[in-house]
Amino acid sequence: MPQLPKSTDGTLNVRHSGAMGDGRTDDSPAIQAALDQTDGGLFFPGGDYLLRSGLRLDMSARGRTHICGAGARLLNASDGPALHIMGTHEGTSSPGSVTEQTWARELMPVIRDIEIAGVGDCGDGIVLEGTFKAVISGVIIHGCRNGIRLARRNRDIIVSDSDLYRNRQVGVLYDHVSLHQSIIIGCHISHNGLSGIKIDGGDIRNVQITGNDIEYNYTEGVGVCADVWFVVGPPPGTGIREATISGNTIQAMRTEGGANIRIEGREDARSQKAGLIAISGNMITSQDYNIWAQNARAVTISANTFLLGSARNLWLGDCRHISVTGNVIDDIPDYGGQTCGGIELVSCIGCHIGGTIVAGATPGHGQAAIALQQCQTCSVNGCQVLGQPLAAVELRDCVACWVSGCLLQRPQGDDCEPLPVHGGSGNSVCGNQVVP
Repeated sequence: MPQLPKSTDGTLNVRHSGAMGDGRTDDSPAIQAALDQTDGGLFFPGGDYLLRSGLRLDMSARGRTHICGAGARLLNASDGPALHIMGTHEGTSSPGSVTEQTWARELMPVIRDIEIAGVGDCGDGIVLEGTFKAVISGVIIHGCRNGIRLARRNRDIIVSDSDLYRNRQVGVLYDHVSLHQSIIIGCHISHNGLSGIKIDGGDIRNVQITGNDIEYNYTEGVGVCADVWFVVGPPPGTGIREATISGNTIQAMRTEGGANIRIEGREDARSQKAGLIAISGNMITSQDYNIWAQNARAVTISANTFLLGSARNLWLGDCRHISVTGNVIDDIPDYGGQTCGGIELVSCIGCHIGGTIVAGATPGHGQAAIALQQCQTCSVNGCQVLGQPLAAVELRDCVACWVSGCLLQRPQGDDCEPLPVHGGSGNSVCGNQVVP
């Protein structure tokens, strides 16, 4: 193909390669030809660019590339990703592990200011594989299988100021990827079919999910869904560690077994492989469980506001060393009398609930607002439990657990104790105040 005209910075305009942008012509061949010649950037002027084949950019061949638009929409009618960006980075974020090839030709691919719309049963929006310091910003992706899929291995990724909307499965999918240092910030991630952000297996470190609106990521009748979902896979994946979920609004509609935040660690008596996670300063509402975690270790859950956790606002099973402090769980009347489920810990070790308000909890099956079952060395201190119909705090078959300094409202039922202890041994209940 003849050489295409480029701007002074090496950017190619896809119209110069023959792309029509009329929404009817298959522009895949023309745009791919431009990608195969670019040595700096690819620009999409306004228009609808129909893709019957996905676009592939091999940065090892083409060099550093920015893909940007101005009122442009890519219509993905292929069974693959609209944009598949591939690099060769096999190192870490340590400078000594970055090859000259990566530094010189593959550093920081950028995709910005463009819309990707799925057509029919199409593939993903964007796939990143083998990239180093990729940036996706100002992008809207909707109607695809997954909005953004992170595959095989990447390092230092930023997704910002973007909208992942109504994709069939997941907004941002970490697909059994080895990925350290990723940031998702300032995004709308909503109405995706299974999850807004899902980490599915792999080797994950240093994830920051901050300042996003993550909501309504579910589908009725398809099974478990979650707005933010961490799943530790089998070996050789090393687990999910060093994650921050902060300053987000996370909400949905109730689905059976669904959660706003769901963490699934690996069954392992010591490490569990899901841990060193901070969940703080979020508004979390409207699912069967606001937070559901099993086999997690070293997690802080602090300064969040919970509402409308139909089964439980917080459920922890087989977890170790979880700190739940300074949260508010409230059945605010303005929200139409939906349930506030309270807190339940099952078979947990070394966990702490402190300085948390639980108001109006009505969990099912006659359970207490805060219930500990078969737990060891766990503590509930300095909490306020108010307006519940049954017990405020309950220990059942626990060992060496401690409940102290709590303000508990007497249950509404005449025959209910505010703080019952059933079975177990070595538990301490002291210094609590019970009020009418």
